Amino acid sequence: MNYMWALSRALWRALRDGRREPPPPGEGNGGSGRRPPVRR
Repeated sequence: MNYMWALSRALWRALRDGRREPPPPGEGNGGSGRRPPVRR
């Protein structure tokens, strides 16, 4: 269970979909090392 893998997958999915703020992954929903959505 690698939280990094989940984040990578979420990021890749978001990039593929074309969304700037991907949904939080099921694993690691505590907010320990979650970065805020960057809006440019």
